[in-house]
Amino acid sequence: MVDTKNSSKKSIFVRDYLAEYRTDLANKRTFLAYIRTALAVFAGGLALIKFFGHPIYVILGTALVVVSLLILVQGLITYHKMKQVTRAEDEKIRKFEAQGQ
Repeated sequence: MVDTKNSSKKSIFVRDYLAEYRTDLANKRTFLAYIRTALAVFAGGLALIKFFGHPIYVILGTALVVVSLLILVQGLITYHKMKQVTRAEDEKIRKFEAQGQ
């Protein structure tokens, strides 16, 4: 005879664990996208500075380098905020599961 109550608890636990894992992976993918974007903008800014001597291009290149640093900082902030949110939710789920048993 199959214990359906215990089986359903186990499937909910696995589902929640996998959802948490997917969320963590999505957060990391988003952070890597921020890094990739920042590197591309940074490289574009350096190319403008290095290959064109006109002052307008130097100013534009410098602005792109600064923007790339801002993109990277924004990515770090977003990553850490999302990580804190997922940790807090994980703590709530663990407390709820501990009370239910």
